[in-house]
Amino acid sequence: MKTNGEHHMSSIKVLDSKIICGQLTSGDSKVSAYFPNVTQMDNGKLLAAFVAGSGMDNIDTTTMVSSSIDGGTTWHSPVKLFEASIKDRVFTDSCKITAVGSHTVVAIGYRFFRDDPSVPVGNPDTGGVLPDEVVLLRSDDEAKHFHRPEIIPVSFNEPVEASAPLVVLSNGHWITPIANFMNWDGSTASGLFGRMLRSEDEGLTWDDVTVTLRFPKPHMSVWEQRACEMEPGMVAVIAWVEDLKNNQLHPNHIAVSNDYGKTFFSPISTGIMGQASSIHYLGNDRVLTLHSIRRDTDRPGLLACIAQIRDNTFDIISQQMIWEPEPFSKDSTKHSVFAYLKFGQPSAIKLQNGKWMLTFWYEQHGKSQIQCIFLDII
Repeated sequence: MKTNGEHHMSSIKVLDSKIICGQLTSGDSKVSAYFPNVTQMDNGKLLAAFVAGSGMDNIDTTTMVSSSIDGGTTWHSPVKLFEASIKDRVFTDSCKITAVGSHTVVAIGYRFFRDDPSVPVGNPDTGGVLPDEVVLLRSDDEAKHFHRPEIIPVSFNEPVEASAPLVVLSNGHWITPIANFMNWDGSTASGLFGRMLRSEDEGLTWDDVTVTLRFPKPHMSVWEQRACEMEPGMVAVIAWVEDLKNNQLHPNHIAVSNDYGKTFFSPISTGIMGQASSIHYLGNDRVLTLHSIRRDTDRPGLLACIAQIRDNTFDIISQQMIWEPEPFSKDSTKHSVFAYLKFGQPSAIKLQNGKWMLTFWYEQHGKSQIQCIFLDII
């Protein structure tokens, strides 16, 4: 990573912000919302997916989808991604959505089985999690209804994090980065690393042979990966990197591919000590990266960064804190790696009016909400 002052013209301007959780959850004061993402249909309609329930670890949490036809000002009552009639087991799920053309929407994510409701998703002693599976659901009516979930086989022997939305590449391939969690007892078969889940036939078949990010130390997390395509064939993936053995946070790292995400160069550091993050292409080799700064800092919040990726380097052009939470403390009931989950998963889309819309979740006074921030990026 390096900082280059030659690009002083690039800037980020916060235009407006609003809390949208109240609308998305029909104003139910008992409902919390987490893990949002937004996609835009060809006709300009916005669709927001998010997880809602009485608490992040509770068995009633499930993915819901709402729509907006006025650029995110108001949102319609949400619908459940998994309809009650197609829930054959008790599980908690988290999915992201992507518009893939016409009226078609694809949701992809993962679900943890909760056969014993008293057992949490995460083991507070080891940092491991319950068994899960990766799922895909399709809608052909702009997310009003989704068909039965399709199970996607993966190569990991451990539980899988599939928290990123699908990216449709310029060659038509579907990709989304995945990573492994630790087993419930804290073990892994071959360490922690990321893979690229890929389909060349619109989700009929999949493979995950490509490794996205991997570090020599097997206990380095590669979580909350997010991908974007820059120029045709050039794919960049960003990840949250943490030394779980020594409880040490490392900077967000990026890996770059020049062959549509089939092989990646060695990870490069952004120099930004963030956790959950995302990456979006701005053109001219520039990207917008969004970082959750949550721990080991005197100033937590969401950091927005404009950078240039060229010749496998990450060159920061400008950066600024665009949102800051009220003071919060570590959650001692959770394993240290999850103890600072008070806000996160920032992501953005470029609206048809040229502005950018950023969404994220945050907890305040015991309830989690979703907020959107509108940005102008020059």
